[in-house]
Amino acid sequence: MCLRSLKNDTSGYTPATILYGQDLMTPSVWPAPRYDFVEGEYDKYISERIEMMNTKLKELRTQARLISNEKKKDMKKRYDYKVHNRKLFTIGEHVLLYDHYKETKFSDVWIGPMTVCKVNKNGTYHLLGPNCKRLDGAVNGDYLISYQRHNRMTPDVDMAKNGLLYRPWLERKSF
Repeated sequence: MCLRSLKNDTSGYTPATILYGQDLMTPSVWPAPRYDFVEGEYDKYISERIEMMNTKLKELRTQARLISNEKKKDMKKRYDYKVHNRKLFTIGEHVLLYDHYKETKFSDVWIGPMTVCKVNKNGTYHLLGPNCKRLDGAVNGDYLISYQRHNRMTPDVDMAKNGLLYRPWLERKSF
């Protein structure tokens, strides 16, 4: 009862209206009985109902179908706007893998760099880890991004040079 009496977002009608031509009601919200109803007019009422089912119900269903198709086109347009073609990686390319199981809230989001060793037709890749160990199973391309190595990423570990740079500063400061 609940599902058949709720308006559908795409068609704008309730399923009961599309199926029966009327909204479903519980006895608590039924309209008051008609006292002007004539006893012998059952045939007239039934013929009116049949005529309504043959004409109005078909029109109602076609109108609901047209509205539903328009809503589907709008939903497809919104979906297609958000979808982007993903980059296809080649063998030997360095990539970062998304970490699904982070140890803490502030852990790194990406693992890597890893090397692509095999490309499958369905958009999955086999990867070699940091120690040239192959990862078990294929990885979906949605969880990979390309890795670019920059000179800024290489740490400067020349401690002697750093000591010479900071020695005058340390001597000026008196602790």
